[in-house]
Amino acid sequence: MKKHEKKIISILIIVVVICIISIIYLLLTREKPDYAPIKIDPNAVEINDKKSKKLKSAKGGGAVALSYDSNAKIDNKTKNITLQFKNPSQSNQNMTLKVVVEKNTIAESALLPPGYTIYNLKLKDNVLLEKGDYKGEFVVNYYDEKNMEKASLDTVIPIKIKVQ
Repeated sequence: MKKHEKKIISILIIVVVICIISIIYLLLTREKPDYAPIKIDPNAVEINDKKSKKLKSAKGGGAVALSYDSNAKIDNKTKNITLQFKNPSQSNQNMTLKVVVEKNTIAESALLPPGYTIYNLKLKDNVLLEKGDYKGEFVVNYYDEKNMEKASLDTVIPIKIKVQ
């Protein structure tokens, strides 16, 4: 083989090795879909609104109906937050709910499928808020009802929290 041919073969081998390394890197670091927790939240209660028709949405999209009370109460003795949040049967998305105060998640639910409501959540460990009134947020994450893949948007709802 001529020197010129050896050089071309060496360059091709280097390019192939770089391509293989790049593919492996991309496969290992790609963002994996976020899936909802499998279990329905133990505090979730089924609501009797099955007569409602599902909301229609475009293919690949979703439609939700929310019902909530923007006031919540925390009992520091029981470490519970009392709230009201519904995912009515008309929704075609599962949900999870986070309660956030001062950019910290203080409580979160497991799965709330359409047709379920939740009235209380256990506070996360090490959450201790002084008595008083706080501004907080419900952060609602949506998940496809069929494949459980997380939707690309969330809803943030301002709420008032009274700590007793």
